[in-house]
Amino acid sequence: MQTRIMLTRNILMAVVVLAVAGWTVHSQTGAKAKVGDWVEYKQTNTFGAKDVKIKDVIVKQTVKAVDDKKVTIRIEMTVDGKTRPSTEKQISLDELVDPLKSIGKDKAKVEKLESGKETIEVANKKLECEWISFKTTSDLKGKTIETTTKVWINREIPVNGLVRSESSFAGGKFALELTGFGRGK
Repeated sequence: MQTRIMLTRNILMAVVVLAVAGWTVHSQTGAKAKVGDWVEYKQTNTFGAKDVKIKDVIVKQTVKAVDDKKVTIRIEMTVDGKTRPSTEKQISLDELVDPLKSIGKDKAKVEKLESGKETIEVANKKLECEWISFKTTSDLKGKTIETTTKVWINREIPVNGLVRSESSFAGGKFALELTGFGRGK
């Protein structure tokens, strides 16, 4: 079970890095992240043949600082109604130019599979999204773990553009879906 918890944490961090990488897409279109911008996601983790649900998780990301070299994101999590201590992550804008390169930073092998455009509905709103799917292969305590992930990004969503992410790995599934967002002042 501890291996699955570590794997879930690693996948969440990869998705957070990729999500923040969506901010780079924003900056390339002229929209910039602002202090106070926020997004909130519902995270779903399931394991095994019966898709046993593991905890209700809400993840909120808030831009705390932005400069010409990095963005600082506060990450808050609520697990089964209990708030966990928040963390902050500074991410160099240089690392965000290529999202797959950012994810592979932890020595995982990353292979782009497909990409395209799709309209998806989230929180009763239709969003035009760009998506990318990729496979990561990494080593976790001597075991090779393959993860397949698909991420949808919409340039109008603040902070990072992430609308939805779905991953499959080692008999488990991980999903992150946008539930709310707002702009700083």
